[in-house]
Amino acid sequence: MFVPEHLLQSARDDDLLRIERLRRALLQDCAIHAARRPFATGVGVDYGKLKINSDPGGIRITMIRFKPIQLANIFGIGDRNSPGGRALLRERYASLQRQIPLLYLLICVNYLGLSMTMTGNLLPPFDFATVIFGLMLIRLVYWYRHRNRKLSDALIYVELRTTLCLAAVISLSFCAFALFLFDHVDSRQQHLVVFFATLAWIGCGYSLSSFPSAARLPLILMGVPIGIRLLVSGSATFVILGASTLLIAYLTLRMLNAHHQSFRRLVESRSEQIRERGRARVAEAEARKVADTDHLTEMPNRRAFLRELAEAHRLPPSEFIAVAMVDLDGFKPINDTFGHGAGDLVLKQVGRRLQEIAGPDGVVARMGGDEFALLQYSVGTQEEAESLGQRICGALGESIRIEKRDLRISGSCGISISKSAEREPLAQIAEGDSALYVAKQKGPGCWAVFDPAMQEEMRRRSRLEQMLRDPEIEQQLEMVFQPIFRLDTLDVIAFEALARWHHPILGTVSPDEFIRAAEQINIVDDLTNALLAKALRQAGRWPSPISLSFNLSARQLCSRGSSARLLSIIRGEGFDPNRLQMEITETAFLGDFETARENLQALRESGIRIALDDFGAGHASISYLREMQFDSIKLDGSLLQTASTCTSSHRLLRGIVDLCRSIRTPCVAEHIESEAHLRVLQLMNCPEGQGNFLSEPLSPEAALDFLELRATARRGAASKRLNARDAA
Repeated sequence: MFVPEHLLQSARDDDLLRIERLRRALLQDCAIHAARRPFATGVGVDYGKLKINSDPGGIRITMIRFKPIQLANIFGIGDRNSPGGRALLRERYASLQRQIPLLYLLICVNYLGLSMTMTGNLLPPFDFATVIFGLMLIRLVYWYRHRNRKLSDALIYVELRTTLCLAAVISLSFCAFALFLFDHVDSRQQHLVVFFATLAWIGCGYSLSSFPSAARLPLILMGVPIGIRLLVSGSATFVILGASTLLIAYLTLRMLNAHHQSFRRLVESRSEQIRERGRARVAEAEARKVADTDHLTEMPNRRAFLRELAEAHRLPPSEFIAVAMVDLDGFKPINDTFGHGAGDLVLKQVGRRLQEIAGPDGVVARMGGDEFALLQYSVGTQEEAESLGQRICGALGESIRIEKRDLRISGSCGISISKSAEREPLAQIAEGDSALYVAKQKGPGCWAVFDPAMQEEMRRRSRLEQMLRDPEIEQQLEMVFQPIFRLDTLDVIAFEALARWHHPILGTVSPDEFIRAAEQINIVDDLTNALLAKALRQAGRWPSPISLSFNLSARQLCSRGSSARLLSIIRGEGFDPNRLQMEITETAFLGDFETARENLQALRESGIRIALDDFGAGHASISYLREMQFDSIKLDGSLLQTASTCTSSHRLLRGIVDLCRSIRTPCVAEHIESEAHLRVLQLMNCPEGQGNFLSEPLSPEAALDFLELRATARRGAASKRLNARDAA
């Protein structure tokens, strides 16, 4: 067969769909070509075996192999080696379970009809035909009793093979019985024989349609022989009836093939759907596992823990449930010093230790960062909860060996105990958080068990959060200003802005309390911006040498773009950035060091000075002095409290003052509460300081009056010195 060049070109230039259509057209032409030529071997053609040669003018396609039709494809049972083949066998068997009892009933009825045609009795005398009838009755009872039986794939194959063999035996026996009767009865009875036999093989064919190999046997072994016998009977009526019988057999075979193809496609489609659903279930399970698992420690995450806790609260009310909220102390320095790889190993080790404490029945989850939660059953008394907290903190206090180093951390733990269904899961977690808050106030490595006395603190925190969401909160907050002095001359060089909140219901709320609450409900940025604007408006009234020092929250410093927003507020108030100092604590770097560095760099480039606050109170201040450039260092007040009475504390404070001097960074001493404190600092040549002994925080108007009084005093002192010099 030859394909012209223009068809070849269209196949090259068109899309894959056109190419597929061309291929099918070529195969069809090849089939027609092969059918017109006689071949010596075979009666069937495998159209997929083609040889394609490219000629200058097109493509030449020739048949290279033909093979005869195999009987196994016609009378085979099916493929039991592939998933699709086994699914098809199962569907065949399920269909046969419903149809075969009716099939045997049909054969028995028609068999009795043939028997009555010959003898007038329901059953003939005992002979081979009676044996076949008995066999059919046995199979009828067998299939009826097992119509709902579930078999393995191997037994289904055996059952189908048995059915195929019996179909052949019964078809041959019924055909032989019908032909025998046809030759030994009169013409009127012959019509009945043909009638009953035709009903039998047509009914059997349709009853076995889901098993085409067995369905073909009644048509071929019963219908065809009976049709041929009618054709050679010599009677015009029987000849026409025989031709009709053969034609019906042929059409029925074709319909069976079409039905089989539809049935097979249906089974394949259903099997594919089942496989897809299975894959979907597997994917869903994997997705659920990923969604419920912490990727670092491979432990349950917060979502999975909440679900487990909800399930625990559905237990009988007599069951006790303990929830321990755990927070690591000193974890950030490990990340900073040894890298995040070491920190990850520490978190994994912490998870394993907590799981050992929880046991096989408990649940341990990583809630995020360095926070963990533990769910423990059968912990219902204060003593048992205390013991659990002690074991948790004790296990976390043991050294962790990472890369041949013994690293030490500690953990704080808050425990809430309750009976199942006694309260909501989230409420119990909130109680654990409240107990954890109390434990951390005690110090590192401590634990606390929630008690009703903490309930009031929880309610206060809840009310505090609600009050902070009040749109009028900015008007309720007041600003006070504490002077910062040069300690050698006691001149005021700056004021530190401090927020105060006096609420009619909550009373006086400390800045630490409401700033921490504002961070938890994510409004600290807006609150800080509003307070900064207030402070700038007040500072704009001061004489130009006086600077403003403002505390920046850790959350805001680690927020991308916060420097741009702060600079926009400063420009909006018309305040000189060179008169502004931002105070930050070392905890501001714990969240996102790089973002904090970028924001501080942008602020310094605009002229704003940066001060490191509470130096000496944390864990890693020295490393930040190395990593960052600060314009001032504010010493934590705890360094000064015992320096006047304790030699070691005095030496420590002097060493830190000398350190600041050596790196050429001014230091400011905080919490100067007595004359002894001031004298110690002056002897150490500490340049700057602040505290209630020098001046308490002042209202905006009092700050202006304070500056005016200081200026008046300076002018009076200068006038006296001038008069004394003139008199001399």
